[in-house]
Amino acid sequence: MIVAILAASALCCTAPALPHAVPNDNRIAAGRFANGVQRIRLVAQRATWHPDADTGPSLVVEALGEEGKPATVPAPLVRVRAGTPVEAAVRNALSDTLLVFAMCSRACRDSLVVAPGASGVLRFTPAAPGTFVYWAAIKHAGVRHEAGAGKQLTGAIVVDPADGASPADRVLVITFWHALWDSTSKSVDERLVMTINGKMWPHTERFHAEVADGVRWRVVNASDATHPMHLHGFYFRVDSRGDGARDSLYAPTARRLAVTEDLKPLETMSIVWSPDRPGHWLFHCHKAFHMMRYQRTDLAGIRADSAPPLHTGANHATENMAGLVVGIDVSGAARPAAVVTSPVHRFRLLAQHRARFYGADSAMGFTLETDKAPARDSVVVPGPALIVTRGERVEITVINRLDASTGVHWHGIELESYYDGVAGWSGAVARLAPLIAPNDSFVVRFTPPRAGTFIYHTHAEETKQLSAGLYGALVVLEPGVTWNDTTDHLLVIGQGGESDSALIVVNGLPASHGLDIKAGVPHRFRVINMTIEDEVDVSVVTDSGVVEWRMVAKDGADTPPSQARTRRAQLVTGPGETFDFELTPKPGEYRIQMLSYSNVLISLRAH
Repeated sequence: MIVAILAASALCCTAPALPHAVPNDNRIAAGRFANGVQRIRLVAQRATWHPDADTGPSLVVEALGEEGKPATVPAPLVRVRAGTPVEAAVRNALSDTLLVFAMCSRACRDSLVVAPGASGVLRFTPAAPGTFVYWAAIKHAGVRHEAGAGKQLTGAIVVDPADGASPADRVLVITFWHALWDSTSKSVDERLVMTINGKMWPHTERFHAEVADGVRWRVVNASDATHPMHLHGFYFRVDSRGDGARDSLYAPTARRLAVTEDLKPLETMSIVWSPDRPGHWLFHCHKAFHMMRYQRTDLAGIRADSAPPLHTGANHATENMAGLVVGIDVSGAARPAAVVTSPVHRFRLLAQHRARFYGADSAMGFTLETDKAPARDSVVVPGPALIVTRGERVEITVINRLDASTGVHWHGIELESYYDGVAGWSGAVARLAPLIAPNDSFVVRFTPPRAGTFIYHTHAEETKQLSAGLYGALVVLEPGVTWNDTTDHLLVIGQGGESDSALIVVNGLPASHGLDIKAGVPHRFRVINMTIEDEVDVSVVTDSGVVEWRMVAKDGADTPPSQARTRRAQLVTGPGETFDFELTPKPGEYRIQMLSYSNVLISLRAH
């Protein structure tokens, strides 16, 4: 949840003597290579940093920079070939003891220790290619603070193959600022600011690509929070995953597709994707508070309850989003599509409001209009499952009967940018998607190219509208397959209202409920996490312990055969992720446990 400002902080005020920290786009490697060694000279210092506009509010942070150059956020990029020794000389210009770590987890204790005003040298030799993390901690009054009080003492290490054959890529480092104290001002500040390569949206770098380009990113979560990173409109291939100290490069047969990938603190991923449709797209953290405009008002010292109302203009992306978001502009002509002559599957989807749905809390939800118009307060949470067929045309008219504007994102669906659902951004300059105003409507058209489990959900005022229930499942079946709810089961996880006491709900229900299923036949369970910011631990157990299932899909994409094996029925899913698994139960009692800040238990009775 958004953290309120407890007190005004002098950290927002620029100290005249402090240098400025600049954003680091991670294009240039630090140091120089000579006599077989990469030598880097770093200095840790206090600096003034502008995470939003260059002329906007500033923060004072501890930051690393190369000697003779400005401090940077994130820290300078270390990039070498495998087997190259690295010597990093570190000068500590801080008043606190500095501890420096490379390719190491937060739990490790071996490090370079540098007293205030002193220098030291950290030596390491990366043996294998991959993406890693280095970071520093400070000791203040006997207490260790990871990545410094401002959390910016951290950067990426990229190790290329020894033969230098690594293709061109970009490095995106996620950091956040969350200082609880300042040793100079003795003030307390709980503002929360999240950045990619040192800037928060809409001042993050805009990426440009041509249709059919190969885009390669290394994404580094150098923060102390978990971030499910979501790409609009396209799948990315996950080539490797790491934990900051080790990186695992997947074999070609084990590489999988995803549209959302959950990165825990210090974790990394290498991804590849190729756009086949032009337009504007987004890559962002799917936790609502990590990409909402409250970070911008928080940085400026404006309390959330004093901020101007949302949707004062038509551009939701630039006016009402902030933090962990980057924009992508794809130019060129779309690849020729096959002519589709199938009948059009038409839906009329109404966004409506109902008072006192979650106890005293109201709900916003979707309902389908059929031959008879539903009541104005008719709300289904989650929204009705939309069942369509791969390769067949779909047309959905979204009708807004709320008091506030809204928009709908078709999460995981490969569609034209204009229909992607981000008002004022999706589409192209001459034709941008609008907000759907109260009592107005918007028609979405697409032809799904693959079968799988997808999501539709609001992409406006997400913290309020998602927690109130504006989300639902979109299932695409193979041609000739019909939906069978006796063996195909949706488990849609959300938050039951906006209040601080709201519980996790599954299919709109908290606590425990039951389901009768047939034993001896395969059942497909489609798990969708649409909480606004919570990882959920999902497992299937009996009295004898955790059972086994077979993972069949992630984010609507089939799992590679090498990974679609029977395994323990446990997973952790982040907001915006979907998982499909297959379970063939024997007669007896099973429990699907969904554990988060509150728990839901679904009893399965197989007979």
